[in-house]
Amino acid sequence: MIPRYAWLFVLAACLQKTGAEEIAGFPSPGEGKLIHFDKVLPRVANAAMGVDYKFDLEKESFEIFVPKNYSDKEAFGVFAFMDAQDNMTMPKEWAAIMEKEKLICLIPQKVGNNQPFSRRVGLTLVGILKTVERYKADPRRIYTGGMSGGARCSLQLAFLHNDVIAGNISICGANFYEPVPKVKAVDTSNYGVWPVPPDRVAEARKKVRFVFITGVKDFRYGNILDIYQGGFVKNGFQARLIDQPDMGHQLCSPESLLEAFDFVSGKR
Repeated sequence: MIPRYAWLFVLAACLQKTGAEEIAGFPSPGEGKLIHFDKVLPRVANAAMGVDYKFDLEKESFEIFVPKNYSDKEAFGVFAFMDAQDNMTMPKEWAAIMEKEKLICLIPQKVGNNQPFSRRVGLTLVGILKTVERYKADPRRIYTGGMSGGARCSLQLAFLHNDVIAGNISICGANFYEPVPKVKAVDTSNYGVWPVPPDRVAEARKKVRFVFITGVKDFRYGNILDIYQGGFVKNGFQARLIDQPDMGHQLCSPESLLEAFDFVSGKR
């Protein structure tokens, strides 16, 4: 049996550059930039039905933030974040978190709620694989996350590609692969269920750590509680809920994000 992440280690070894500072147009340590990858598409193992992996990468944009303590002497993790809006810049307060956790932050552009699911999930995965090629990255510490509709897509990405994703942080959004009991949810219309092949469900249960961040002022609060308790906890997933006081439908506090990274990394 091929160990988890083995193919990513081979990919990184074959294609990895010796340092971000040597790549024209890419951010050096301490910088964040909007970039275009070269046109060569990465190999995608375990391609999932309904996901698009074919893009003209010279026309696609990604924001990459590289912490100031990054060097080619140590492999950093990757945190790929999917927003509900088409364009997003990493919040300034995340810079210290990326440095502390030793993570490169990747934010694909034009993957908002108005874009098809196939694009949102596929482009994010392709961006992750290209980041692993470009930087000295640790394939065992690749995490996804998202806000609202982006959180829901990032969850499905973690299920479908659990051979790549080790953890997911969902902020103000959640889905599950089957209906859950409606206990706290107020509005349950068109929300909460998407298909995942049974074999990938079983693998995600074993491999991926899931965090859900919400608060009582989030209009999806009840939905997320139901999916967390009646879906993830009930079915034995490695999952944690962070209930941030007075949080609305918004990005979480830096403290909550740090707590989430502690869980997905196995520190807690």
